[in-house]
Amino acid sequence: MPKGGGADSNGVAPAGDAPASTEAVEQGTPWTSMDLSGNGYTHEFGIALDEPDGTLGPVTIYDQDEMVTAEISGNSGGDENLLLCQDDTVDWGSWGPDSFRNADSGSDKECTLLVPGDATVENPWGRWSFLATCDDYSSGDQYLFTRSTTLELNEDGTGSYEFAAMWGDYVTCEVADPSDENYDPSKADNSFVHSFTWERSGNTFDITFDNGNTYTLTFE
Repeated sequence: MPKGGGADSNGVAPAGDAPASTEAVEQGTPWTSMDLSGNGYTHEFGIALDEPDGTLGPVTIYDQDEMVTAEISGNSGGDENLLLCQDDTVDWGSWGPDSFRNADSGSDKECTLLVPGDATVENPWGRWSFLATCDDYSSGDQYLFTRSTTLELNEDGTGSYEFAAMWGDYVTCEVADPSDENYDPSKADNSFVHSFTWERSGNTFDITFDNGNTYTLTFE
């Protein structure tokens, strides 16, 4: 039975009461690539997918024009997706220091991506990260190398661009891992953090870093 005068005995809402909206919310276009250019690089930082939504399939990661290719084998859900790359499909190309690429000095090399779980071309807000890790046994003891590049794009016209690299044990290296709660680039062996502001035109963002450098960020 209707209560409080919300509708008459026939279930009809009185004049002036707006009906509840049943219109579907526009989700936007699935993203397939994110590309930051600047500082003399065509790909300062970029992620390109062969498949929309990025849950599975081939992926290419660019970091200062160096390229890593891999196959995404799975992901976790939520506001942020940790995309896991299948180890035996990762091709590091010329990326990384010799100590990382040299099979004799490292093992268990892994590549993961952190992307906003609900990102679209129209709404790409959130954190985009490339994370590489490696165990090293050349010294007789186990050390971990962790390296990450992170772009955070905020809807309010701001953002940050970060890099962190760290040799150490598992606890020490958490500071260079953007997926870890202890992530803190300022504590890494090598790092930088640049805040920026942006102006947008379609799927292109004109970015100005805190040091005055300008970049272009595109989503497709």
